[in-house]
Amino acid sequence: LKYQNSSVQRETDVFFCMIKNLFEEYKFFPQYPDNALFITAELIGGIIEHGLVTMIHLGVALRFVLDALRKPIDSNMSWFGLIALDRFKGRLKEYSQYCQHVASIPHFKEFPVHLTKWVEYGAQAQEPPGKPTAPVIPPARQAQQASSVPQAQPSQAVTSRTTVTTTTATTSTIVRPTNSSVGNRPSIANTSIDTLLAARRQEDHTIVPPKEAEQDKIAFIFNNLSMVNLKEKMENLKDILDIENNMNHIKWLA
Repeated sequence: LKYQNSSVQRETDVFFCMIKNLFEEYKFFPQYPDNALFITAELIGGIIEHGLVTMIHLGVALRFVLDALRKPIDSNMSWFGLIALDRFKGRLKEYSQYCQHVASIPHFKEFPVHLTKWVEYGAQAQEPPGKPTAPVIPPARQAQQASSVPQAQPSQAVTSRTTVTTTTATTSTIVRPTNSSVGNRPSIANTSIDTLLAARRQEDHTIVPPKEAEQDKIAFIFNNLSMVNLKEKMENLKDILDIENNMNHIKWLA
């Protein structure tokens, strides 16, 4: 919210860059791992809930959720829509026409009961009595919770801590220290925002980018990059870019 309303141009640039990149990711959401997809649903729902986007950007965000809700019930994208909708259900009374579109979905009655009430009352610009709430937990998350490992015994806990310490020490020369991680793997998403903004300002319009299909493949590689598959993804990237025959692609990628 600070960046959204900031009088500092750089901060507003950062905010809109983040929103733009998030929205451009939507076409890749169906390929996301379950947990990453559901976290992203909470993020988009939270953006709407807190009024971080308005006008066109708000319309785009609401459209993403509506499109997801129209997907077959129990599909991951349908759950994406339900999680996001649950996050901003308190604002549905402000979007009565939107609620009418949601209520017209053929499988609307199969949504969680408390959400159907929020939508039905929202269509009348009202909140449901008692403001009902309930957890929205996709089957994938239920399975994770059911299969969660009990608390380790002392001897096992020592082994686990040793493993994590070793991993950190091994990779500390490769990546910068960071609090962000994926599982037990260190995150490599440490690109400086200054670098991104400077690159945008100094963009060379003479660069010839790869074809759109190739750009989609490249984006998918970066979205699924980790320290575990780094070598494999690097080879895939080289094949797609075909650098030997397209030297311009190096500058585009940079």
